[in-house]
Amino acid sequence: MFSEAGRWLEDNVEENQPFYLHIESFSPHEFWDPPESYYRLYMKKDYRGPWLIQPPATTAKMTPLEVEHVRALYAGLVTFTDHCIGRLTRKVEQLGLMKNTIIVFVADHGTMMGEQNQLHKGEQRLRTQVTRVPLLMYHPEKPWGGRRIGGFVQHTDLMPTLLDLLGVAAPARATGSSLRGLLETGDSSRRESIVTGWGEHAAIRTPEWLYHARWSPGAPFEELYDLGRDPLELNNVAADNSRHCREFRGRLKQYVDDGWTVTRGSFATTISPPVPASGE
Repeated sequence: MFSEAGRWLEDNVEENQPFYLHIESFSPHEFWDPPESYYRLYMKKDYRGPWLIQPPATTAKMTPLEVEHVRALYAGLVTFTDHCIGRLTRKVEQLGLMKNTIIVFVADHGTMMGEQNQLHKGEQRLRTQVTRVPLLMYHPEKPWGGRRIGGFVQHTDLMPTLLDLLGVAAPARATGSSLRGLLETGDSSRRESIVTGWGEHAAIRTPEWLYHARWSPGAPFEELYDLGRDPLELNNVAADNSRHCREFRGRLKQYVDDGWTVTRGSFATTISPPVPASGE
């Protein structure tokens, strides 16, 4: 796929026209099946079992050697993907596009990789291991080199940011915010919270708390983690913090209600937003 992207650039660079090229690698998603040479970079022990390229959801029935094997498969696939990205960036350099092209690298989610005995992502695993993802931006005319921005940002900020950098106003439908000011000053984001979600579950994260619950009708699910005392998010303290849960529950409902017409598009005219029960 990265080779095809490089060929696309070769075929179109002579046109000297503005372009937006979106490359979705999918890897390192399951199946975790890297070339063996990349796997061997990380697997140093003698493992002779089956290649667990689609491992179980938890490590409960796995041996320590199997867990190490799965971690090596994933790490090898990440490194192989990095290699392919590097090959494409070298093509960008060869074609002279580094001087006039903005490049953004971002992922959609992480994976548990054995932490808390879980291996994959999941609707009920919207924790830091899964939701904290890399975001790197290169601009040929900006001296950002190596600048690291703190605080909360989200995927929805990417489109307004890129348009802003190109001098184009974001449409009213955009729910994110341009990060241009942060990129130029190096200041940390002052956003107080972010919302992440997958399927029927969502989470609100602040510097102090992670609230995780079902946002739509269904089986009750509600978790709360005190990040100051529990940065690894191991201890659900929802039962002992009813006031915080009630506040976050209201904030999540308001977030869903406010964004319903945007996220549902034309369907929102015929489907009413869900109203979770008070105990969810």
